[in-house]
Amino acid sequence: MLYIIVCDDEQKQKDMIMNKISKLTINREYIIKGFEDADEMVEECSKLNGEFIFIIDIVLKNQQDGIKTAKIINEKFKQSIHIYITSYLNRVTDIFNTDPCYFIYKPELDLRLHQAINKAVYLLDSKKKKIVFHSGSDEIVILVDKIYSIERIKRYSLIHCEDKTFKVKENFQQIYEQLPQCFEQCHRCYIVNFQKVKMHTKNDFILANNSLIPISRNYKNQITEKFQIFLSKEV
Repeated sequence: MLYIIVCDDEQKQKDMIMNKISKLTINREYIIKGFEDADEMVEECSKLNGEFIFIIDIVLKNQQDGIKTAKIINEKFKQSIHIYITSYLNRVTDIFNTDPCYFIYKPELDLRLHQAINKAVYLLDSKKKKIVFHSGSDEIVILVDKIYSIERIKRYSLIHCEDKTFKVKENFQQIYEQLPQCFEQCHRCYIVNFQKVKMHTKNDFILANNSLIPISRNYKNQITEKFQIFLSKEV
């Protein structure tokens, strides 16, 4: 079951957001729950079994903090996506430390909400997508969400995950065709997962595990444009 969880310390705001969600067409069966206290939300959701989309206000009462809560969510709920929502823009630069799916400025709620939830559902589905690779006589099954980048070395491909690399027989181009839209080729020998990018420089992508992925001159203009489009959908 998919649970869509709204956490906003103002009851009227929380109820309004829940009401808007209930009127959306979402390609999943789901249950909406609302909380005004972040600690209570984490405790109660820990009793549930399913996937979660958390919609969290960044600024909460009683010294609670939506960004700190998102860090707890990332640790406790592996099958979850979180969306930030706020009336304040002064902490926007802090939100990307927790890898949010989307950021909604409350005055733009009607414009952004449906798109944000659809993206969250898509990302949850992507987390479950697997690809079977072959290494020697072994089959290796890797969750797509765990892949940071892919590198071509002669006739082989290297699948780089957070802390492990797999050398597989599959053709570089064939792998690329199986990947979701957040993967893009940025070099003749490299494919990068935009969701794992921590920093984009003129000539490289720096990933969340601090690995460096080069951008070749031939790909520079188009990969920069694609990355900007990706980022525009993140907020």
